[in-house]
Amino acid sequence: MLPKLPAELVDLILSFLHPTVLVLGAENQNLIDRATAVTLGRCGLVCRAWLPSSRRPLFFRVQIVLNNAHRFAQLLKQPHLCTFLPFIRELVFGEGIAEHQYWMSTVLPRLIPHFSDTIHVLEYRMYAIGSPKLSLPCPRLGSITHLVIYNCHETTVADTVRCISGFPALLHLKLCGSGWHGTALPATAVVPPRLQSLDLDFRRLEPFLTWIQSEQPPISDLKLTLPGDRGIFQREPLDSLPQFIQSLGSSLTSLTLKLGKRWSSDVSKISNTSFLKSNPNLQTIIFQSTYKELITFITGIHLPGALAHLTLRVYADGGYGDATPWTARELIEVLNDRLDERHSTGMTVHIVRLMRQSSTFPLEPPVHVQGRYRWDGLVTESTIPDPHYNVPWG
Repeated sequence: MLPKLPAELVDLILSFLHPTVLVLGAENQNLIDRATAVTLGRCGLVCRAWLPSSRRPLFFRVQIVLNNAHRFAQLLKQPHLCTFLPFIRELVFGEGIAEHQYWMSTVLPRLIPHFSDTIHVLEYRMYAIGSPKLSLPCPRLGSITHLVIYNCHETTVADTVRCISGFPALLHLKLCGSGWHGTALPATAVVPPRLQSLDLDFRRLEPFLTWIQSEQPPISDLKLTLPGDRGIFQREPLDSLPQFIQSLGSSLTSLTLKLGKRWSSDVSKISNTSFLKSNPNLQTIIFQSTYKELITFITGIHLPGALAHLTLRVYADGGYGDATPWTARELIEVLNDRLDERHSTGMTVHIVRLMRQSSTFPLEPPVHVQGRYRWDGLVTESTIPDPHYNVPWG
């Protein structure tokens, strides 16, 4: 039988590990942080009297799903068990519970007063297929700065706008979906939040971008992913995208564009000398596409003088259905013709080959090759698996 440690000693151990967890869990994406949190949770089972500093990492990020939602409802019958709620900083509503109208409209409002006003991350994970009548919940959590919504294509633009506007302190927004059932803005659209970062994984950008742009937000980090078509949504051209990026002006410092093959005919609309001229402080560009699109993009756009990091993500076989062969050396030659002395100091170029992963043929280990281009900047080439192998692009 294992010896039972005194509660005071357990408290001391948990308190000692607490600052380590916060350091290892930078931006809450480090797997070490998750493993440490699980270990601390197991230690806590034998702890008789937790200290606040020991208790916080145990409940830093909590996910509510259908399987455990009833337990949260039972907390209302025993308020003394709600003492862990103020330690939650990130709240995730899993698939099924976000669409559960009764739970979200009746149970959640009664739990809200027990949450701390320092909770800053809210995440919705909706079912991929739901009802067009679904209304996004908007709990009264005024301190939310990060909002993430997955599979929100079953809602309308008006409902999405209403939900986002319910968080006045919002700074970082991520939306993933195919489109909206209704694309009309409300007659009296509320003022959008002044975002610092925006991440959209959508096929339809309008009229959402029009609403966001109305207040000229100081967005510094913009990520746009336009995936391939599954044949159920109308194709929307990239007419509004250049104007939106141009409106961000000098506040934009990082730009990520991931274009599916179906957008190849529209790349020319953003590949011109005026594109990015209004963004002089742009330091990082990440562009993902097929080889032909990438060449059109690189040879056509204006490269800001502040550019320090350029990442080109290209499919190793040329793309889905595009058998155009290419080599990293060819891309470097194209860059040599575009770069000049303005980009020579410390600039890095990362060329990424996206391999199509198969369960039949094991993926080769990542390959990392380093070299230098004409202006003495570092070029890195690597090979990684394509996470969307089973998802059609076009």
